[in-house]
Amino acid sequence: MSNLTLRVLSAAVLLLVGFGALLLDLRARWIVLTAVLVLGAWELSRLAGRKFAAPVAPWLASIAVFLLCVPHFPGFAAPVLWNWAVVALSLAVLIAVAFARIPITVVAPWILINGFAVGYLGLWGGKIFELMYPFTGWESLAPFVFTLACIAAADTGAYFTGRAFGKRKLAPSISSGKTREGAVGGVVASLVVAALLSRYAGLSIPSALLLGAVLAAASVMGDLFISAYKRWANAKDTSAIIPGHGGVMDRFDALIFAAPFAWLGFQVLS
Repeated sequence: MSNLTLRVLSAAVLLLVGFGALLLDLRARWIVLTAVLVLGAWELSRLAGRKFAAPVAPWLASIAVFLLCVPHFPGFAAPVLWNWAVVALSLAVLIAVAFARIPITVVAPWILINGFAVGYLGLWGGKIFELMYPFTGWESLAPFVFTLACIAAADTGAYFTGRAFGKRKLAPSISSGKTREGAVGGVVASLVVAALLSRYAGLSIPSALLLGAVLAAASVMGDLFISAYKRWANAKDTSAIIPGHGGVMDRFDALIFAAPFAWLGFQVLS
């Protein structure tokens, strides 16, 4: 089986799981999204472990992100757990030092790198939940569907435009495959989709175009962020969980980075 065939089959399975979760209630969506964010924490923490050896780090990072996701559980009225998440992060340091016998000189850099990864996934990624509330039918999913569609369009447009016309590298020190021409093509594709979905999303066409452009730019930044992280860790992919695609963060990097911009955009422009 060729790598392209494997990528297509994996993408089809991901789409089925994603749309299947959307057809279910908020609790099912919470489970799926939480699993994605927790797996992402595991991946980024393992990559950091290539630089700073900390055997328990992936487990602690995953638990920390899970705790940051708990307050988003439908009907869960206990924001105090956000404070407990901070306590959990502090305990992680104590466990790493006291029980894993890891020198503090190793733990300190790990805290900096993994602490940022946890905040990025738990806080930035947590905004994905807020794009889905409240659940009153397909209309309530408009912010999430609009965001996902613009990001997918930007990624697809950038890929094909880059292959056809790409000459100038966008960020050669981070990603050799991205071109400026591809980025422009991605923005154009995102604008087209944004205009088509403007009415469904409850946005005026100018507002939809503005948000579509922002989401396209954010998707590129999210991809470059993870690419830089992988380059720092000397890794090709964040993991091998998804056949043909790599890890969770290789597929959902753009959505996680763009989620806060999408949430803010709908708050301001709707």
